[in-house]
Order: sequence, then C-alpha cells, then structure tokens
Amino acid sequence: MKKLKSLNEFKQLSSNTVLLNSDLVNISAGLARLSNDMCVTLNDTCVNGREDMYHHTEVDGVVTVDSTTWKD
Repeated sequence: MKKLKSLNEFKQLSSNTVLLNSDLVNISAGLARLSNDMCVTLNDTCVNGREDMYHHTEVDGVVTVDSTTWKD
C-alpha cells in the first residue's frame, strides 16, 4: 500500500506511467507463471475473469490506495 495525499495524485501517477513494448513482453512472460488468482495483464483483468479494483481509504486527508482488493 502506498499513501498518497489525494486521489488526484494517484490518477496523475497512474497516467504518467509509460511502458515500452519490450517491457510489456518481459512483463507478460514473467506474469504467465503466476496463479490464476493474480492479475496478469496491465489492463487490470485476470485469468479467472475477475477485475482489479483499487480501494481508496481517506483518513485525515491522506488517501491510501490498496490495489490488492478484488471484486467478483
């Protein structure tokens, strides 16, 4: 979990992440060995059909992002 000052900061960090095609190939090769319960693509979809859901909790103005939260 990473503590961010705002939800906007999280959105900005997410949108500024750039990967090259060669990075995607390497990531795909590495993630292919993971179990079906783990997210295996950068599109937040999983082998078992579940979708990655970012869970935001705000306490005293600090937004905590837990990207390991899943929804069916």
